[in-house]
Amino acid sequence: MSSIVAASDSGKYAPMSENDKKLIAMIIKVNCQVHPSLATQYDRDEDDNPIIESTSEGFQFLCEILTEMNERVSILAMQKAESENPALEDGEVDSKAVVEAVGELYDGELTRHAVSEIRKAITKFESSSYSCTSVNDERFDKVHIHCGLQFHPKLFAQLFKQSVVDKECSVTGAIALACLCEYTCAECAELSGNIKQNSDRAKEDFEKREENSNHDRTDYSANMVRKAIENDAELLKTFSGIAYLGTDDNAYSSDEEVCST
Repeated sequence: MSSIVAASDSGKYAPMSENDKKLIAMIIKVNCQVHPSLATQYDRDEDDNPIIESTSEGFQFLCEILTEMNERVSILAMQKAESENPALEDGEVDSKAVVEAVGELYDGELTRHAVSEIRKAITKFESSSYSCTSVNDERFDKVHIHCGLQFHPKLFAQLFKQSVVDKECSVTGAIALACLCEYTCAECAELSGNIKQNSDRAKEDFEKREENSNHDRTDYSANMVRKAIENDAELLKTFSGIAYLGTDDNAYSSDEEVCST
């Protein structure tokens, strides 16, 4: 069976780029909406923004796999668009090409729900009075507000350009990519957050039995994200082949045992 390889929560991640930090901030926002208990897993600055460098490694690992999945979708969407128009120019990879890529890369009900979310975001944007026709338009920075998204299409337009070597997507293409990544993040957040809550309860029960009053919660680990994906057949198939930082199951942190309680 395919598996997702998580880091061992030992800080062995590559240095974060500015785009990584932006994406992790969006991931935190979505995760904490889905599971408010995850709000304890990062420090805040004086403006109540997350200090990205101090986040639990579960957020960093989720950033890694979402970035990889976004790159896969971007490249395939580009190929789909080029197959219809070999003379493809900048700004012509739209939401239609992204939806076609989703149909090929995502599995089962995930595909149907992802496509539905993309279409809702596009419809909301197109029915708004907000005018933005290019990812280079200065108004593009606010497009997420008019799509009802937490993930910013502007970031995903930048990531698309990196993925397909300096080609640009359209506004609707960037909206589709951002919406897809946000939906995927929420699915992972719900399942991994459930694992964390179970882990917290198991730890609290153990400490009560041991008459230990220090009920610290478990860290939101990369392993929790990994287990959430591996326990869901559709997510596992969708993320098949994505691997980071080693393949040795014995390298995983000890709180995997707590998670499975």
